[in-house]
Amino acid sequence: MESVTTVKCRPSWSPPPPGSLKLNFDGSSIGNPGPAGVGGLCRNHKGEVIWAYSGPIGFADSSEAEVRAVYSGILSMPRLECDSLIVEGDSVNVIRWLSGVASPPWRFVPFFEEIEDRGKGYSMVFQHVRRSANVAADSLAKSGVSRAELECCDYLPP
Repeated sequence: MESVTTVKCRPSWSPPPPGSLKLNFDGSSIGNPGPAGVGGLCRNHKGEVIWAYSGPIGFADSSEAEVRAVYSGILSMPRLECDSLIVEGDSVNVIRWLSGVASPPWRFVPFFEEIEDRGKGYSMVFQHVRRSANVAADSLAKSGVSRAELECCDYLPP
C-alpha cells in the first residue's frame, strides 16, 4: 500500500484521472455501538459507477463500521483493469491505518492484512475526504444497516 493524502478543501466528489478508479467507502453505526452497515462504490474518470456495495455487519461501533466498509469494498471488488486505485473515506483514522502512518488497533489487524494482500498488483493511494465528498458511500452505508446481506452490483442499488 502506497500513500496517504489528506484533502481538506474539496467539498464534493471529484473523478479520478483517466486510467485510475476511485473507491469511496463509508460505515454507519446507529447508536455507536449499534446496528451497523457498510457501503461504497467504485467510479471511473467519467464518474460512471463500475460497481457498488451495501450491506449489514451486525452490531458495531463507528470505527469497526469504517474498517469493515473498506474491507468489504476491497474484498468484494472484481479484478479491475486500471493503473491505480484511489481509496477515499471520511475517517481520518482508517486512512491513516491503511497508509501505515499509524498502527490500527489489534482487533482490526486481520482486516488490514487481508486488504493489503488483496491490494497486491494495484497501485493504491489512500485519501481522506470531507463527508460532503463521500455522500454516495454514506447513503449506501446507511441503507446497508437494514439490508438482509451484502449486495454488490454494477449500478447504484436502491
